[in-house]
Order: sequence, then C-alpha cells, then structure tokens
Amino acid sequence: MFLKGNLHGDAAALIRYMLTAENGEVAQFVEQRGFDFFNADPVAAARLMQQMAEAKSNSTMPFFHGQLRTDPKERLTDAHWIEAIDRYEKRVGFKDQPRFVTAHIDPATGEKHFHVAWFRFDAERECVIDPGLFKVKLREEARFIEQDFGLRQLDNWRQPHDRARAAKRAEFEQSRRLDTDDRKIRNAILERFEQSDGGRAFNAAMLAQGCELTNGDRRNCFVVIDQAGGYHALNKALTGKTLAEIEARLADLDRSQLRNASAVSHERQQQRQPARAAQEKGKYAGAGDAPAKATTLSDGPARGPQGQKKPLGKTASEIRTAAATADFAKGIEERGLILVYVSREEAQASQRAHAYAKAAGRQNRALKEGFGVVDARGNLYRIDARTTGEHWKKVESQLAGIDRASLLSAAAARAVMSDANRAAWAEQQHIEREKARAPSFIEQKIINCENRARISGSVAERDGQTVTLHGAEAFAAALDQAGIAVVRVTAADVQALDALRRDEEFAGLAADVGHEARKSRHFDKLEVGELAAVDKRGNVYRLNPHRLDLEDIEARLIDAAKSSSMPTPTSSTLPGIIEARAGFAIKREQTAQLWQDRRAENARASALRSQNRAEETSARSVDRATRTTIATAERTLFKAARGGFSAAAAALGTVAKAIEGLFDFLSGPTAPPTREEAEGMQRTADERHAEAADYAAAAETETARDWQQHAEKTQQQEQNLSFAQRYGTPPTAEANLGREHDDERERGRELER
Repeated sequence: MFLKGNLHGDAAALIRYMLTAENGEVAQFVEQRGFDFFNADPVAAARLMQQMAEAKSNSTMPFFHGQLRTDPKERLTDAHWIEAIDRYEKRVGFKDQPRFVTAHIDPATGEKHFHVAWFRFDAERECVIDPGLFKVKLREEARFIEQDFGLRQLDNWRQPHDRARAAKRAEFEQSRRLDTDDRKIRNAILERFEQSDGGRAFNAAMLAQGCELTNGDRRNCFVVIDQAGGYHALNKALTGKTLAEIEARLADLDRSQLRNASAVSHERQQQRQPARAAQEKGKYAGAGDAPAKATTLSDGPARGPQGQKKPLGKTASEIRTAAATADFAKGIEERGLILVYVSREEAQASQRAHAYAKAAGRQNRALKEGFGVVDARGNLYRIDARTTGEHWKKVESQLAGIDRASLLSAAAARAVMSDANRAAWAEQQHIEREKARAPSFIEQKIINCENRARISGSVAERDGQTVTLHGAEAFAAALDQAGIAVVRVTAADVQALDALRRDEEFAGLAADVGHEARKSRHFDKLEVGELAAVDKRGNVYRLNPHRLDLEDIEARLIDAAKSSSMPTPTSSTLPGIIEARAGFAIKREQTAQLWQDRRAENARASALRSQNRAEETSARSVDRATRTTIATAERTLFKAARGGFSAAAAALGTVAKAIEGLFDFLSGPTAPPTREEAEGMQRTADERHAEAADYAAAAETETARDWQQHAEKTQQQEQNLSFAQRYGTPPTAEANLGREHDDERERGRELER
C-alpha cells in the first residue's frame, strides 16, 4: 500500500480537486467530519476554516492532503479502507481533527484510491499540529497495514528503471497539462547526458530524441524542451551535478548558437495547436467548437449616452501596453504579470463562492471563463476590449495562438504571486535588519584598520628598513597585520564553502561527547560576486554593505595591489576565498616553522648555559669544600693545641710550684726563633696572602661573568618580544630564564658566605 501526504495551503482548491477528480476518474464522496456546518458547500467551509487558522496561528498551510492507494490488482472492503484511514491519521497526529474523505474510481478497471483532507488547526490550543517526519511514519505504517490486511508489500523507493529523480510539482503539472510522460522524458535526458562526452554530443543526442537544448530564461542554466514544448531544467535534481559542473561538462558547446527556452517552447506548442484544438472539440462535443469567448462587448442595440469612463489603472495600462507588442504573452510576462485562463469549473466555483459571500454580507468577486491577467496583488483582470483598447475580434486573434492548457489557473497564479510577495517582503525585512544591526567583530576590525591607516598610517618593513605607509597602501598593510583579507566570491568559492560547511558538520557530529568542545569554524553562506572577509584562521564572514563602503574598500585595495611599492603582484580584481585561505595557510606554516627554529635555538642555548652553570657551580663547590676543609683543620689543630697545653699546665702546676724555687736561677727570657723557623713562618704568610689574592680574583671573574650572562639574557628577551610583536605570537617560556639565573647566583653567594 502507498501512503502519501503533503501540506496544503489552498483549501478550496484541494476540496474541489477531491470532488471532481481528473484523468477520466469518477469522484465519490465518502464521509466528512467537522465540515458539516456548511451543508451545501464544503469548499466554502474549507475556505473559512483556512481563514480562521491563518488569523489565529499565522499558518499558510493549515490543511494536510493524504492519499491511500493499493496495488491495482488488489481490492479492499470499505471497512478496511476506513480502518486504514483511521490508522493513517493516528500515526501523523490528526486524531479527531476535522477531515473530508473522497474516493476516486477508474470506471474502466474499477481501481479505487482515497483522498483525505485533514484540518491541522487545533481550536482548543489555538495552534497548528505538526505531523513531524510524516514520510517516514507513513512508510512504516504502510508496511504494518500490508501485514495486517494480507496485502502485497510495495516499495516506496525509486525503481531501478527510474534513474532520474521525480519531477517537482510545477514540472509534473506541466507534463499533466501537455499529456506527456515526465518520468520517461527525464530518464531519457539523464541517460543521454551520462553517455555524452561533451556539449555537442549531448545536443546532437537531444535533437535525435526530438528534444532541443536551449538557454534558460531566468537562470544561467540549460533547459531541454521536449516534443510537446515542456520545460526540463538541466540541474542537480535531474543530473546529480551542480550548475558549474554541468557548464564545465558542456563547455565545448557555443551557447550563443542555442535558442531561448521560451521561444522554442512557444513554437512547439504552436505546432501542436491543431491537435490540441481537435482534442478540445471532442471534449466539449455539442457545446460548440471552442470554449466561450473572453469578450465583454455585444452586438446588441446601441445604448444611450454614457458617463465619462474611469481612467485605466496601473495594471490595465500595462495590459494595454503589452497588447500593442508583437508577442502579447511575452509582453505580459516582461511586465511582471501572469497570463491565466479561467476554466469553466473554476468559474462555476467562483460563482458559488460569490453567492455565499453576498448572502453573508461580504465581498468576493466572481470570475468568468476566459483569459485574464493576475497582477502582483493577486487581482484578476479580464482581457477584453477595455483593457487592451482593441476590438474584440482583434483580441481574439491575439489570444488564438496561446495554449490554454499551458497556462496557470487564477488560484495557482495568485498563489505564485503570494509566494513572490512573501519572498520580496522577507528580502526587504532582511535588508532592514542588516541596516539596523551593529557591525560584527570582523567589520569593526576593518573599520579600526581604516581609521588607523587614515590617522597615523601604517608601519611596514621594506628592504630591511622600517617605513611608514599612507593612503591605500597603509589600509592594505593594516589589514594584513590584522590578519584579514577582503575577497570577491567566485563560483568555485561557493562550492568550496559548501564542502567546508559539510566537513564542519561531520566533524561536529564525530566529536566525542566527553571531550572538551572543539572550537568550531565559521563559514557564512555567500553568493557569487559578493564581498567577504577571510581571517588568518580561515574563517569566512559576510560583510554588511550598510556598515562598510565595500566599493571604496575594493577600489583602495586594488590600487594598493597595483602600486609599484607594494610587494604583492599587481591585480585588477580582489582575490577569491580559496586564494586568500591558501595564502593564510602558507603564512601560518612559515610562522610555525620560524617559531620551531627559534625554540630549537633557544633550547640549545639554554642547554649550553645550563651545562656551563653546572660546571662552574661544581668547580665553586669543590673550591669552597677545599677551603672549608683547610679552615676546619686549622681550627681543629688550634683547639687541640690549646686543649693540650691547658691540661699539661693543670697537671704540672703543683710540681712547678714545688720546684719553682730550685730552678728559679735557670729561668730567663724566651729564646728567639731560629732561621729555619722564621723562613717557615714567612712562607706560610706568603701562601696565605697568595690564596687570598686568588680567591679575590676568582670572585671578581665570577661577578663579571654573571653580569655578562645577565646582559645576554636581557638582549635575548628583547629579541623574543620583537619577534612576537611582529608575528602576533606571545614569547616562549625562555623569557623566564633570566630570573632563574639570578636566583642561582644568589644561592651561590649564600653558600660562599
């Protein structure tokens, strides 16, 4: 079973489609719930329900259109169909919501499928119910229904023979109006495109198929016109390739030799006009050769004097101007209007709505069958003698060559105009927000660079000398020092940004939850030809033209690049995003290499200084240990000598007193030292003086060496600071070595003391 659905914004058109059916099918009413407060006209009920939802929820698509279909060879009972519908609405969250159910039956085969219109507005909560990912839900529910009802399992996915993707709604409706097989045509175009090795071969293959390769009307793309005059854009949805890749694939084709798509389509539809007229004659058998003429003049008797005619409005004047051209339809399109054809069914529905509005005391203009023009406000103007200024016979001749089936209905044209107005309003709101918002940080940096360059100029190095720049060169140098490049976006840049955004999204999804959040990159969505800014990290930012004079910035940067004094090559245009990011990447690599070399050099110098300090410290330690040992030995010997003399004196005191009288005559003055003793004492004194002199010289040498190392370290710190200011990177940890060296010197002096 196939379960399909889509949001719908035109409730009246949806109900009319469900009640009338198409392609020879017969519509059968099944049931309704919540639509019965207008017993006579469910279309009017749906319209009022839509107005209520739009007023209370601002929703433009308050209805949901569901379709249920089985295999043509399988049949279900009415009870099974109702059960399937109930399960459908429960799965998408529309349980107990108002619904309108019809069945479309093929009289020839008896095949039946159902259409359901659900009103999504919840009156109690005053909000619109969101069905969520309803396509996934419906695929799952279809499999469950097949199992419960014993149906053959069907595949919702694209079949192998349908290699091309399904057409969009506009192309599908066009194929239905022209009675062509859009799937077959799209598959043939894709097959020929993949088999062709260039533009000429593909063009020849299209001509062999009865199609023609043309230039698109609005976008810079190729359009294939089929045998019936239908449009088939050669875009990514059909070929799987971007417009740039398609243009590169067909580069050998001279586009100036290709015709315009609208001209080829009009020509082919004109060729099919006799066959279409015969088909219409058979369709309206007994009602004349053609539908009613869109005229307002009559051939009756002349009326009396009339008052002054009301002057033509803006839209009517545009219609009259277009009528004076050779191609009336093209003139209407060039003036931003839409040529429509009001069918008999649409006119009848409009008459019913007009009668209801009149009974309710409201205004609702009734439509008449025939050609008309819808303007930007959604108003419909009939094409008649008054608007065109021509006789009705000439008006008929102008409209005779237009294929009515290829034109939009009045409701569809109003929907197109409404979408266009909504898009224009959104663009205007975007412009107003851009005017009101404050400058971003990247824009503020550019403004600061501009002010600094204008006031004080910019300092740069030229041929090893520091010079001051002014004017455009100063502004360019300031941007370069700030790590900012102003670029012009190219088609290749747009593709590269799309790839970068996808990579960033995948990288964010692949990041571990437990780790620190990675610093995301910034890549704004840009269009070809816009000016943007690229920073030194490779981020890309959109520039607000309401905050910066982008034309003046571009002119000054180009002038600076062309100047002979600038080191960059001369150029007449700004670089692209890819070129700017590559330049910053090279600078980052060069800076990283410079810092790596500087760190390696500092590490080697630090290791050498550490080794020298270690050797000097070891030598000083040995020297201090030796002197300490000598001094300690001397003090020990002196104390020992003093201790021995005192003990001897204490022991012999009594004896000395006893024999003092006996040996008194022997005592006398102390004898002078001998020559050997005097020479030994002199040598000892000389050695003491020489040792003191050597120690003083060593201390002076150490002090001088310390001051020299301190001066070298100060000079190294100044060089590191200058290097960091030039390349925007903070100094390394080597800046603290001077303080460590001072601490080591103080510790050595304390040990010496």
